[in-house]
Amino acid sequence: MKKRTKPIFDGAENIAALVYLCSISAVMMYLICRDYAVICTIIMTALCGGIYMLFYAFRNRRLISFAVFMALFGAVALVCSAVSVTNGSAALIGYIYNTSDYFDVGLSSASIFLFSFVVTYPVFYFTVKLPRPCFLLLPALAPLILGARTVGTLPIGLTAFLMAGYFVAVMGVSRAEYPEENIYVEDKTARRERLAAMGIFGAIVAAALIIIPRSDKTPYANYLDATRFTKSPFYGTQNMPGFISGSSPNTGNNQVADNTLFYVMTDNPQNIISQSFDIYQGKNGWTYSDEFSMGYKNWRDERKLLNYNAVAAKLKKGAEDGKMNDYSDELLELPDISLISQNSSYMTIQVVDNSNTPVVRHPSGTFDAFISGKRDIDIYRNPKDEIYTKTNFGTKASYTLEYYGRQVDPDYARYVSGLEKTDYWDLLVEAVNDEVIDRETAQALNEERLSAEDYLYSVTDETITPRIQALADQITAGLDNDYDKAIAIEQWFGKAGFTYDLNFVPQELTAEYFLFTSKRGICTDFATATTLLLRAAGVPARYTVGFAIKTDPAYVDMYGRYEVKAEQSHAFSTAYIQGCGWIEIDGTKYASLASQNKEFQKVLFFAAIVLGVVVILIIIFRKQVSEMLFSIRYKFGSKKGKIRALYLRTRKIACQISETDPKTTTTGEVRDVISRTLSLRKEAVEITDAADALFYGDCDISVDEKQLYRDYKLIRKAKRMSGK
Repeated sequence: MKKRTKPIFDGAENIAALVYLCSISAVMMYLICRDYAVICTIIMTALCGGIYMLFYAFRNRRLISFAVFMALFGAVALVCSAVSVTNGSAALIGYIYNTSDYFDVGLSSASIFLFSFVVTYPVFYFTVKLPRPCFLLLPALAPLILGARTVGTLPIGLTAFLMAGYFVAVMGVSRAEYPEENIYVEDKTARRERLAAMGIFGAIVAAALIIIPRSDKTPYANYLDATRFTKSPFYGTQNMPGFISGSSPNTGNNQVADNTLFYVMTDNPQNIISQSFDIYQGKNGWTYSDEFSMGYKNWRDERKLLNYNAVAAKLKKGAEDGKMNDYSDELLELPDISLISQNSSYMTIQVVDNSNTPVVRHPSGTFDAFISGKRDIDIYRNPKDEIYTKTNFGTKASYTLEYYGRQVDPDYARYVSGLEKTDYWDLLVEAVNDEVIDRETAQALNEERLSAEDYLYSVTDETITPRIQALADQITAGLDNDYDKAIAIEQWFGKAGFTYDLNFVPQELTAEYFLFTSKRGICTDFATATTLLLRAAGVPARYTVGFAIKTDPAYVDMYGRYEVKAEQSHAFSTAYIQGCGWIEIDGTKYASLASQNKEFQKVLFFAAIVLGVVVILIIIFRKQVSEMLFSIRYKFGSKKGKIRALYLRTRKIACQISETDPKTTTTGEVRDVISRTLSLRKEAVEITDAADALFYGDCDISVDEKQLYRDYKLIRKAKRMSGK
């Protein structure tokens, strides 16, 4: 009877496992590092290969293998702890889950080290120690689950690479070896081990699906949500549908769509904001910064305090009541703030284009939002004044916004924005102490000022070139407050002769080309240039995209609603002015307009074609055209003019035949040439005699002009027929 024993596994193909590890590394680094995915993939592949070969070298020495495993586990724990101490306890997890938002060397290094260990040991174990093709899928689940919960879907190339790596690894697993005298039987504990492994694997996957934050782009929109009972007051716009990752530069020949997107009902129409961008990338346009993308759902109370016009009116009233002693002289000189500008307005937006988005379009100064039929839905706002929900709120949506108008009194704006930052805070403190405004309002005003200063510091970098900086200094020279600087930059585009032209095709896609060379473009060009000039002048500014409401009767329907079409999409700057908040600065409105009348352009095009054809025909049939025009002029000329013209043309024919100079040819020579060569002596005599009488005679000329013209036509015809 043969002995029953377990097989011995050996002969694994290391290169196959390394290919699999490389494919896993590529997908992981695409999700985590994005812009630096290639170099990070190389680093992670090398690290995974080193760890794999270390385990492989001690595959037959259990104690050493265990020691290596524990050492690597401890090293990973130390690295993650160090990163948590430096960046915060949740920094590494947040960095991994918010894929592609930004790149951090320390967090990326920790992520590479962590995932290298997590995926390499299972690959080693299930290819060398216990070859199990089904369990070999475990390492691939890490990037697949992370991708599903963040970006939604992976590029088809990476998915194919991952599948290919898996199949290569399966073909390279170790093989069982049996002594000839033995019979292989499955170990008694093998079944229990497999069942336990499957249970652990299922629990890990379920936990990962529940815990990992999900992007709304995931195709598994609502799965396992029932197990998540807590809601965070924060939510970012990263990877959300409806928010684009960047704003591309103008490339010219823009096609304007005229389909209706939504209707607006309001008594105080303003530009509509959809999204703002922070970082200028030159020819690649604008993109956003993750630092300012995280929104907060409890934003309404704080925003409601930021009624800048009401604050200005209270300050003026306080000075009139004998308060605000340190600032009363300046405040009393300011004009009164109208009551209307202090009141809030309402705007209702009705979407009609079947779009389904989480983006809440809104005017600047919005402090409340209600989505019809969605009272229980959380609405978030981030520091860039983007308002949104976690999920799409359905097609044909209707929502109402309450907002403060941004009509700024110029005198007040000049005064308050010209104060030093410490003086502005002192102004607010005195207003609180004198009970002119409450403490919460003062804190909200100061926090927005500090946030704007932090924004300017964070986004202003080398994109402000020396030429742009010099131009900003030139435009704002002699101005001592941010309001005047912003208005001067806005109006400069009109003074400098800029043109709004949808059809212009720029040779370069940079702000410098637009500012210093072409001076032609569309709203995106003006918004880019305005934003950069404002920042160069020290004014916090954002590049904002949205829609311009047109108040022309053609855009107002029978119900008094403003119709907003795709052609009204607009880009402009929003600038923070101390004491006034974020206001719109739009250089486009001061530019001159290029002709955009399509029918007029078509007429010009066809006219140019017709004119070209006519010119070509005139060139080809110039002699015939010349004779036709001469015949017309001949009918309306005087007798002497007719004789002179006929003789000169007849002399020209004679000189062409005799090849002589017309200036030295006499009437007798003309008569002789025509008589001798064309045999038309009678006609030649009549024309030359009339010419002699005209040039040398002293009395009236009695000739028949019609007969002379018939004589000339016979001479011209004879000359043409003779080929001379």
